[in-house]
Amino acid sequence: MNPVLHIKERDREVLEALVYRIRTFSQRQLADHFWNGSLPNTRRRMKSLAENGLVERLIVQARLTPKLTSPIATWQPGEPTPDFGSIANVCQQRWKRRPTQACVVWIATEKAAQLFGGVRRGELKNPIQATHDLGVAAVWLRQREIAPRFAKA
Repeated sequence: MNPVLHIKERDREVLEALVYRIRTFSQRQLADHFWNGSLPNTRRRMKSLAENGLVERLIVQARLTPKLTSPIATWQPGEPTPDFGSIANVCQQRWKRRPTQACVVWIATEKAAQLFGGVRRGELKNPIQATHDLGVAAVWLRQREIAPRFAKA
């Protein structure tokens, strides 16, 4: 039997993000954004959440997300339509130069979804989409830093 788990505010934010906003975080993303870069502390806490049935640890093949510092393109109503072809080319080239590698990721379980009222089923249906999912997580983490209100929405 697992000891009683006390959900901390950081745990709540991680779990709510996994249940409502994104599908997965890499262990490195969690460490960098929630545990001040400490992988041992990240592993220890995520293992505790896993032992209590709230998250699941997976190993996937993914391309690691480049550092996101600014958008590739921006647009507002009234401005000329962006050149989507060249934007797509920049995005594709950026990913082609990154090899795939084994990556530890965490997903919310069905129990976490039930606890927080979300919809996650506790599985990663298409592991080949892990790169995309980690990219979405990187964008959300960046928004969390620069526009927390948008990240909470």
